[in-house]
Amino acid sequence: MSNQVCIKNESQCLILEPLENEYLSVAFDSDGIRFGVKTFIYNDAQALTLFFKDLAENWQGWSGPKVWKSLESDFRLEATHNGLSYMNLKVSLIKNQGEDSESQFVGNLKIELGSLVKVASDVEITFKSKCHLKTDMD
Repeated sequence: MSNQVCIKNESQCLILEPLENEYLSVAFDSDGIRFGVKTFIYNDAQALTLFFKDLAENWQGWSGPKVWKSLESDFRLEATHNGLSYMNLKVSLIKNQGEDSESQFVGNLKIELGSLVKVASDVEITFKSKCHLKTDMD
Protein backbone atom coordinates (compact mmCIF):
# COMPACT_ATOMS: atom_id res chain seq x y z
CA MET A 1 0.00 0.00 0.00
CA SER A 2 1.46 3.32 -1.10
CA ASN A 3 1.84 6.35 1.15
CA GLN A 4 1.12 8.70 -1.74
CA VAL A 5 -0.92 8.92 -4.90
CA CYS A 6 0.23 10.40 -8.19
CA ILE A 7 -2.44 11.70 -10.55
CA LYS A 8 -0.69 12.11 -13.88
CA ASN A 9 -0.65 12.45 -17.60
CA GLU A 10 2.35 12.24 -19.96
CA SER A 11 4.20 15.30 -18.63
CA GLN A 12 2.57 16.31 -15.35
CA CYS A 13 1.86 14.78 -11.98
CA LEU A 14 -0.10 15.88 -8.93
CA ILE A 15 1.29 14.10 -5.87
CA LEU A 16 -0.84 13.80 -2.73
CA GLU A 17 0.78 12.39 0.38
CA PRO A 18 -1.13 12.29 3.68
CA LEU A 19 1.15 13.11 6.61
CA GLU A 20 0.81 12.75 10.37
CA ASN A 21 -1.29 15.15 12.43
CA GLU A 22 -3.88 15.87 9.73
CA TYR A 23 -1.47 17.39 7.20
CA LEU A 24 -1.17 16.74 3.49
CA SER A 25 1.89 17.20 1.29
CA VAL A 26 0.87 18.37 -2.19
CA ALA A 27 3.26 18.74 -5.11
CA PHE A 28 2.70 19.54 -8.77
CA ASP A 29 5.39 18.42 -11.21
CA SER A 30 5.29 19.78 -14.75
CA ASP A 31 8.12 19.30 -17.23
CA GLY A 32 10.80 19.31 -14.53
CA ILE A 33 9.33 22.16 -12.47
CA ARG A 34 7.99 21.29 -9.03
CA PHE A 35 5.90 23.38 -6.65
CA GLY A 36 4.71 21.99 -3.35
CA VAL A 37 2.93 22.90 -0.14
CA LYS A 38 2.15 21.27 3.17
CA THR A 39 -1.49 21.94 3.98
CA PHE A 40 -3.67 21.29 7.01
CA ILE A 41 -6.59 19.07 6.03
CA TYR A 42 -8.18 18.41 9.44
CA ASN A 43 -11.42 16.59 8.53
CA ASP A 44 -11.15 17.47 4.83
CA ALA A 45 -9.54 14.14 3.86
CA GLN A 46 -12.97 12.52 3.64
CA ALA A 47 -14.29 15.36 1.48
CA LEU A 48 -11.25 15.09 -0.81
CA THR A 49 -11.81 11.37 -1.38
CA LEU A 50 -15.49 12.04 -2.06
CA PHE A 51 -14.52 14.76 -4.56
CA PHE A 52 -12.54 12.25 -6.64
CA LYS A 53 -15.24 9.60 -6.23
CA ASP A 54 -17.82 12.07 -7.56
CA LEU A 55 -15.65 12.82 -10.59
CA ALA A 56 -15.35 9.10 -11.34
CA GLU A 57 -19.07 8.46 -10.90
CA ASN A 58 -19.92 11.34 -13.22
CA TRP A 59 -17.26 10.63 -15.86
CA GLN A 60 -19.84 11.04 -18.64
CA GLY A 61 -20.06 14.73 -17.92
CA TRP A 62 -21.28 17.55 -15.73
CA SER A 63 -21.91 21.22 -16.23
CA GLY A 64 -19.83 23.90 -14.60
CA PRO A 65 -16.78 23.39 -12.37
CA LYS A 66 -16.60 20.98 -9.43
CA VAL A 67 -14.47 22.49 -6.67
CA TRP A 68 -12.71 21.24 -3.54
CA LYS A 69 -10.45 23.36 -1.35
CA SER A 70 -8.51 22.82 1.84
CA LEU A 71 -9.59 24.35 5.13
CA GLU A 72 -7.10 27.22 4.79
CA SER A 73 -7.62 27.57 0.99
CA ASP A 74 -3.92 27.00 0.25
CA PHE A 75 -4.79 23.97 -1.90
CA ARG A 76 -7.69 24.11 -4.36
CA LEU A 77 -8.91 21.77 -7.09
CA GLU A 78 -11.33 22.74 -9.84
CA ALA A 79 -12.49 20.06 -12.27
CA THR A 80 -14.15 20.82 -15.59
CA HIS A 81 -15.37 18.35 -18.21
CA ASN A 82 -14.79 18.91 -21.92
CA GLY A 83 -17.85 16.85 -22.89
CA LEU A 84 -15.70 14.40 -24.84
CA SER A 85 -12.77 12.36 -23.58
CA TYR A 86 -11.03 14.20 -20.77
CA MET A 87 -11.41 16.52 -17.83
CA ASN A 88 -9.19 19.39 -16.77
CA LEU A 89 -8.07 19.55 -13.16
CA LYS A 90 -6.93 23.05 -12.25
CA VAL A 91 -4.59 22.87 -9.26
CA SER A 92 -4.00 26.03 -7.19
CA LEU A 93 -1.35 26.07 -4.47
CA ILE A 94 -0.29 28.88 -2.13
CA LYS A 95 2.90 28.65 -0.07
CA ASN A 96 3.44 30.93 2.97
CA GLN A 97 -0.06 32.32 2.61
CA GLY A 98 -0.46 35.83 4.03
CA GLU A 99 3.26 36.37 4.49
CA ASP A 100 5.64 38.64 2.56
CA SER A 101 7.19 35.51 1.04
CA GLU A 102 3.85 34.20 -0.27
CA SER A 103 4.07 32.42 -3.61
CA GLN A 104 1.31 30.95 -5.75
CA PHE A 105 1.14 28.26 -8.38
CA VAL A 106 -1.65 27.33 -10.78
CA GLY A 107 -1.36 24.33 -13.06
CA ASN A 108 -3.75 22.40 -15.27
CA LEU A 109 -3.73 18.63 -15.44
CA LYS A 110 -5.56 17.05 -18.39
CA ILE A 111 -6.89 13.64 -17.29
CA GLU A 112 -8.45 11.01 -19.54
CA LEU A 113 -11.95 10.10 -18.39
CA GLY A 114 -11.17 6.40 -18.54
CA SER A 115 -8.63 6.79 -15.75
CA LEU A 116 -10.96 8.53 -13.24
CA VAL A 117 -12.12 5.31 -11.56
CA LYS A 118 -8.52 4.27 -10.88
CA VAL A 119 -7.63 7.78 -9.68
CA ALA A 120 -10.57 7.79 -7.24
CA SER A 121 -9.67 4.30 -6.02
CA ASP A 122 -5.99 5.21 -5.52
CA VAL A 123 -6.93 8.35 -3.57
CA GLU A 124 -9.37 6.40 -1.40
CA ILE A 125 -6.88 3.60 -0.65
CA THR A 126 -4.05 6.04 0.15
CA PHE A 127 -6.16 8.24 2.42
CA LYS A 128 -7.89 5.32 4.10
CA SER A 129 -4.58 3.78 5.15
CA LYS A 130 -3.09 7.03 6.45
CA CYS A 131 -6.12 9.01 7.67
CA HIS A 132 -8.20 6.08 8.94
CA LEU A 133 -11.21 7.00 6.83
CA LYS A 134 -14.36 4.99 6.56
CA THR A 135 -14.95 4.23 2.90
CA ASP A 136 -17.10 2.12 0.62
CA MET A 137 -14.45 -0.61 0.92
CA ASP A 138 -15.21 -1.15 4.64
